[in-house]
Amino acid sequence: MTRLLNEIAAVPKDFALILDDYHLIDDEAVHATLAFLLEHLPPQMHLVIASRTEPPLTVSRLLAGGELTNRTASDLRFNDEEASDFLGEVMGLDLSADDTAALEKRTEGWIAGLQLAALSMRGRDDISGFVSSFAGTDRHVFDYLAEEVLDRQPEDTRMFLLETSILDRLNGPLCDAVTAGEGGQARPEELERANLLMVPLDDRRHWYRYHHLFSDFLRQCLRQENPEMVSRLHRRASEWHESNGTDNEAIGHALAARDFERAAGLIERLEDLMLGCGETPILERLIKTLPEEIIRSRPRLYMSYAIYVLMTGDGRWDTAEAALRDVEQLLGIGGEGIVEPSTVSPVEVIEDEERAWLAGHVATARANIAYEGRGDLRSAIALNRRAVELLAGEERASARSIAACNLTECLLDIGDLPAASRAIDEAIEISLAAGHPAQVGWSLCLLGLLQTIRGRLSEAMKTYERVLRFTADHEEAGVLLAIA
Repeated sequence: MTRLLNEIAAVPKDFALILDDYHLIDDEAVHATLAFLLEHLPPQMHLVIASRTEPPLTVSRLLAGGELTNRTASDLRFNDEEASDFLGEVMGLDLSADDTAALEKRTEGWIAGLQLAALSMRGRDDISGFVSSFAGTDRHVFDYLAEEVLDRQPEDTRMFLLETSILDRLNGPLCDAVTAGEGGQARPEELERANLLMVPLDDRRHWYRYHHLFSDFLRQCLRQENPEMVSRLHRRASEWHESNGTDNEAIGHALAARDFERAAGLIERLEDLMLGCGETPILERLIKTLPEEIIRSRPRLYMSYAIYVLMTGDGRWDTAEAALRDVEQLLGIGGEGIVEPSTVSPVEVIEDEERAWLAGHVATARANIAYEGRGDLRSAIALNRRAVELLAGEERASARSIAACNLTECLLDIGDLPAASRAIDEAIEISLAAGHPAQVGWSLCLLGLLQTIRGRLSEAMKTYERVLRFTADHEEAGVLLAIA
């Protein structure tokens, strides 16, 4: 953030950063980062936050200093004149002033409510009678409008809306996969032209989403009318995203379908790639969404959970130790990553290569516990060396690079600089060959530290400048900037 703020401060013109749908953020680290940004906001930068709930940010100082403009729902409501312009110019309706005023009152100036009302009036002869027939408490008005819009659609359009409501974003091929239809890209475009609360997400109009409130309504209708269909639709969406390389969404839909075996398989497949890109917190959260029995039945996932517990750095050694012992017992893996014969295992079939992979991770995790938890450098060095041996192969490059970097840190701590130099050379070679930005950044930082300890300050300066250039080109590695 410090580097980002410095770059922003050099921007010559005023600009605005708009964060939409901020209510979807539930990670405290994001809130803390944004709070830091607000505290040090450059004068030419303006921040706009759109949220359906109050963001958990302390803004009293900004309010007191006149540096914050707060717009609530009441500020965003259309008045009579704005409602008249919208209904006439945008929706193409010729309404009287009385009808417009009645709609504005019943929808409380909510633009989506006005749009829904306009859609429900199309094709009606007695517009005034329709407007005057609205009745009921305010909380029912929008439901009534939405039902009018949905029920007045042709049956195929109605089903399309319900079935695709499970999607946070949609395009033609994805809709075809979910609905088992053949409408293609033309279908979302038709709905947009019909003003059916379809919002384009890009200039090419390839991706769309439904208006959030309309989407909420459609999903509720789907759950009420055909609850058993929900999981099936999410499963189809997951399969489409997997085949099209959008794996995070594939996992999300598998979880929504409660197809935990599928979600677990996807997480396992993506683990090394996400680890190499520095997405450890995301992986940990994904694993935690799975039922405990699923995690325990998959040693790779259980092993990963133990490692992520260690990498959070909050000292949960007992939790990690318990998970490691369970994995070792399941697979007959010794505490130093030794593969031992196992006569009984609840895991059906585990190939030797898979057991070696897990053994390498066990060694890495136990090295971390020895180093961080007990300060036992001798054991940490031996375990990290064992991990490097076990994690040979291109498919294990990310994990092997981590072990090599850990080994380097231990060797630097005991002052064995020649051995540390060999270890860091290997780490750099592995991470560059694998193309894992986070590991490349980390290993280069350690090289700079080694050069500094040796008193080669000009070399260290060049290495750190290389790290800065690298993180500028690979934002996923930017988290390592503070180390540099």
